[in-house]
Parts: sequence; structure tokens; C-alpha cells
Amino acid sequence: MTKSRLLFLSIADVNDHIIFIYTKQNDKTTSEKLQLLTELSLDVIHEMCDSTERPILENYLGLLGVEDDISAYGYVSNTQTKVIIAVRSSEFLVKDADIKTLLKQVHVAYTHTLCNPFYNSRNEVAALEQSSFFKSTFYQILKSWQDH
Repeated sequence: MTKSRLLFLSIADVNDHIIFIYTKQNDKTTSEKLQLLTELSLDVIHEMCDSTERPILENYLGLLGVEDDISAYGYVSNTQTKVIIAVRSSEFLVKDADIKTLLKQVHVAYTHTLCNPFYNSRNEVAALEQSSFFKSTFYQILKSWQDH
């Protein structure tokens, strides 16, 4: 059995409400640690977006922080939707281009889901979890990323 490179992925809306969470961890302690890492990453994203040094056209924010052997990366859309991933950095060589591609693919899948005329946006968390298109696209992206 191979270890997963991706430990955690979350999508947060403009108000920083977590609307989607994916994690490979089953134990409560690690899940709580990853949840805390997400909250800290959201704070870093706000700092970066408020900074005048960041190029305005760049959605990929890069490395947000490292906690033990877990690295967090971020992506923010022009509508302030945030995608955050956490990967094991001690066991795998992680290329910046691969992370950028993964984050962009997840954001595109999310955007396509929102653009579906049958998408129920009243309860975005439940609707995203129940969207067969989003789930199948997300797991396809995840599988292709884990395989290389």
C-alpha cells in the first residue's frame, strides 16, 4: 500500500466558511491538526492578499507554511474562493508546478459544479458533497495526481 501524498484539501468561500473538506486521515488528532492548519493558512492567505507585494493576476499563492512534515499550499480565485492543500513534504518530492496544477484543476471542477443550472446553492456544503460531477471529477484529479 502506497502512502498518499495529499493529506488534506479544503475549499473555503469568500467568508472563509469551509465548504468542502477531503482528508486521508482517520484519526481525530491528525484531523484536528489539519483543520488548525487550514485556519492558519486562511490567515496567511489574508495577509498575502492584503499585501501590495503580491502580483494581482497570480491566483497561486505557493507555500503557505510548514507544520512538522506537512506543507500547506494555497490558491485564491478572483471571487475570493480559497483552495488549500496539505501534503507530506518529508516523504515525497513536491514540485511547485504539480501543486499549482492540482489547485487549478480543483478550482475548475468547483467552478464547473457551481455553473451547473441544477446545482442547489442554498446549502453549498451539502450540495457540493452530493454533487456526483464534483466528486467524480475531484477523485479523477486526485487519482491522476497521486499516480505520478
